[in-house]
Amino acid sequence: LDHGLLQQARTAGVDVRFGDRVTDGGGQDVLAIGPRRADVIAAGYVFETESPDGNFLALDNSLAPGGYAYLLIHQGCGTLASCMFTGFKRQAELVARTVEFFSKTTGLEMRDARPFGGFGNIRVPHTAMQGRRPVIGEQAGFQDALAGFGMGYAFRSGQLAAQSILTGNSYEALWRRSLLPVLRTGIANRFLYELSNDSVRRSALRQLSKADAGHKLRSLYRPSILTQLAYPVARWRLGKALNDPSCDHKDCACVWCQHELG
Repeated sequence: LDHGLLQQARTAGVDVRFGDRVTDGGGQDVLAIGPRRADVIAAGYVFETESPDGNFLALDNSLAPGGYAYLLIHQGCGTLASCMFTGFKRQAELVARTVEFFSKTTGLEMRDARPFGGFGNIRVPHTAMQGRRPVIGEQAGFQDALAGFGMGYAFRSGQLAAQSILTGNSYEALWRRSLLPVLRTGIANRFLYELSNDSVRRSALRQLSKADAGHKLRSLYRPSILTQLAYPVARWRLGKALNDPSCDHKDCACVWCQHELG
C-alpha cells in the first residue's frame, strides 16, 4: 500500500524526500508525523506458510490484554499479531502465546518469520490545528478506540485537510462534521467492550463468524442511543484506561519503548 501511494504521488509530481528534516515547508503545510504516544501496541510476525488461506480472530486477555490477536493468511503469505491495550512490558510473552495458540488451533507453520510491531495514539483532540497547519491521522489522535484501526482516519483526514486548503473551508468544521461522530462511537464501543465478560465476547465472535463480518463491524460504528449515552463516561475513562503503567521505559522492550529509546 505504501509503495503504491508513493508511486501515485510521484506520478502526480510530488517531490518526496526521505531522511530530510523539514523546518519550514514554505507554504500550505499539513502535519502528519504519526502517533506521539502509545495507547495500543501491536507486535507479531510476517511470514511465509503452506497453510491454507484464512482469517482468524481471538479475544483473549491471556493473548492480548484488552485487545485481540489475529492471524491472516493469503496465498502463502501470513501476518500474526497480538494487539494489546495494556501489559506492554509482557510483549514478548504475549506474542509467543499467540504463536502457540494459533499453531495449536489452526495447524499454522511459519517459514522465514520476520518480527514487526507498531503503536497507536487514541484521543479526541480539542483542535486538529497547530497554528494554521492542519494536523491529520494519528498525530491528531484520529484512531479507533475499540480496535486501534487508523488507516481510514488517516486517508479521510488527509482528504479533508486538502479540501480545506483548496476551498478555504474550515478544517476544524470539516473533521468535526465527518470524523467526530465515528470517533465518539469508537470510544463508547471501547468502554462497552471493557464492561463485557468472556461469554459476551464468545457470543460476539459466533455472530461474526456466521455473517458478513464487514457488515457487522460497520454497524458498530453507526452512532446509536446506547453509544451516545455511554460516551460521556467513556470519554472520562479513556485516559486512565489507555495509560499502561507497565510501560515506563525501564527494562521494557516493547515496540513503544524501542521507538522512544532508539
